[in-house]
Amino acid sequence: MNYEMSKPDDDGFRFGKAKTLIQTEQGEQDFEALFRVKGDFRNNGLEWALEIVADHLSRIKGVTVHPTLIMQLTLILAGAHLVFHRDNPKNKPEFKYHFAGFHFNMLMDSFAKLSNDEPDSLKPARQFTGAVLRGLWYKHVDDASISGMATNILNEMKKDDWLIKSFTDRFGPFDGSKTFNDEHANFLAHQFTVVSQQRRSARKEMTGEWIVYQKEDNKLHLLTLASHQEDDARILRRIKQ
Repeated sequence: MNYEMSKPDDDGFRFGKAKTLIQTEQGEQDFEALFRVKGDFRNNGLEWALEIVADHLSRIKGVTVHPTLIMQLTLILAGAHLVFHRDNPKNKPEFKYHFAGFHFNMLMDSFAKLSNDEPDSLKPARQFTGAVLRGLWYKHVDDASISGMATNILNEMKKDDWLIKSFTDRFGPFDGSKTFNDEHANFLAHQFTVVSQQRRSARKEMTGEWIVYQKEDNKLHLLTLASHQEDDARILRRIKQ
């Protein structure tokens, strides 16, 4: 695996592209992953991270791992954020890229549970229905970034009027006769940030970005981490052999 990086921007971030060359039945193929990192990689390189990734993956039974995913995991462990194109942005189309804050250990836990068909707190696995990725599967995995947390919070806020009900159950109707104080503010903040995610977790409706994979007999082929905001064709290009 090799990579190229830009010079640091004003915030100290460097953007880059990692590549690996693999010999396949169709000949040599390049696979790539985009990333950004603050300053430089941990321990000043990727070799140490690649060894750890290989060791962790070897402990998960019944899976094979695509070169693209190995690169992505190596970058994450080395302190980088993965970068994805925003082909289908729901807002702010002027932003061309999305930065995902995956956590290495959380991903390893998700992969192990997926290989054993164990449930977790996130949405269950589903098959793609579109023509481009039909036949492949995707499973939500934790995205520990601020945007990932915000997505879960905002989604839960759309669920009926539970927040208002919890407030009135605690303090009674807020009809203007009482002064809004720190106790009210702290209660709402806790409901908004903590309870909202606990509710989603209990229903197994936590969302995140995706691990895309293929099922074949009793084996899983883990292919790539992907973003909701990417076009299916772009995801396919990262894994096509």
